[in-house]
Amino acid sequence: MTNEEVIEILRRARKLYLKEYNLMMHKEALRATLLGSGIRYDRDKVMSSPTDKMCDTCAEIDRIERELDGVRDKIIETRLLVTKMVNRLPRKERYVLRMYYLNGWTIAEISKALSMSPRHCFRLKDNGIRMVAESWKEK
Repeated sequence: MTNEEVIEILRRARKLYLKEYNLMMHKEALRATLLGSGIRYDRDKVMSSPTDKMCDTCAEIDRIERELDGVRDKIIETRLLVTKMVNRLPRKERYVLRMYYLNGWTIAEISKALSMSPRHCFRLKDNGIRMVAESWKEK
């Protein structure tokens, strides 16, 4: 396996994580709008307003939940592959690759957590990718 193939697999994992996060945030934003925009109070009764968008919002939330299910299935497959790929790495390289590609951390967040410079985290990430590619060439 080449470095480019390893990077592509790792990038796919990161993109899926970010897609799941964005979908969840969008779903929560839609849920927050349901009560305020779809219902008005009139003479101590709760009534739907004539311009009720509640059905459209609920349908959009349902669509997002179905899309989230598909993304989560792909995440599981990709996480298993990435975990298998990085398990043999030294602790710091393994940590950097997992945090960056599987958990969506930035290099700045990882460097702060590990108390090292961002440049050193980049080196650990590059070394980890190189080591994964070399170990998978042997298989």
